Amino acid sequence: MTRIGMKESDMKEVAELIARVVVKKEDPAKVKEDVKAFKKQFTTIQYCFNAGEPAYGYHKLVE
Repeated sequence: MTRIGMKESDMKEVAELIARVVVKKEDPAKVKEDVKAFKKQFTTIQYCFNAGEPAYGYHKLVE
């Protein structure tokens, strides 16, 4: 997750999303929509040799 720019403060949100399904037994389909909305903030690879490329696309690693 850090590879796409998430910080420690974002991990709290990730944990809450997981807890909503596992602990609170919320409908996974509802939580999925919230995950998609949250994930929209993180669309670029940050910390690797592919920095600056789209985070959710295919990346050819070897020529």
